[in-house]
Amino acid sequence: MANTRATVIHLWHFQCPECGMSDEEFGALAKNHDIYCEFCRQEGQDVRLRRWRADEPAEPTEAAQRARAA
Repeated sequence: MANTRATVIHLWHFQCPECGMSDEEFGALAKNHDIYCEFCRQEGQDVRLRRWRADEPAEPTEAAQRARAA
């Protein structure tokens, strides 16, 4: 009998509450293991991303709200 493993990779919309970077600006969705903002980490901070599943409707991000206001 063959042993098979299924790997489920969920993708997430994300936005950093500190710098505002989001999947819209980054151009890619986050994977399960993407928890901290890579841009803030480069500045020496560990900031947890605000994430929601990619199959849920996208929330308007701060970046999109700023772009509409400009």
